[in-house]
Amino acid sequence: MALEQAGVFAIVLEHMPDQLAQRISQALTIPTIGIGAGSHCDGQVLVTSDLLGLSEWQPPFAKPYINLRKQGIEAAKAFCEDVRQRSFALKDPYPQDSYPQDSYPQDSYPQDSHHQDSHHLGLDRGL
Repeated sequence: MALEQAGVFAIVLEHMPDQLAQRISQALTIPTIGIGAGSHCDGQVLVTSDLLGLSEWQPPFAKPYINLRKQGIEAAKAFCEDVRQRSFALKDPYPQDSYPQDSYPQDSYPQDSHHQDSHHLGLDRGL
């Protein structure tokens, strides 16, 4: 109550028992925002990386809605494998009629320079 009397406009209650957060919320006239403090606060927040499951460790009060960390790792591994197999590109991303033939002169780029550079730098090996 001293914080409310000092002029704060809201207070965050974090990682506490539901009953305690409820008592605090009922005693105050300012809004309480909970993060791991039960359902009796006036509002709720959750750290985005916890919501999306981006970390190996989740706080005990953070409900796992999705595991994007696992999905992201799987996607990166699949992409690396596609690069190794040279199957990552669309079969025909630019159909013949999608751009004027003379807009990209054939001799304006060295034929295999980026492949040689990526091989030299070790970028062709993936994860």
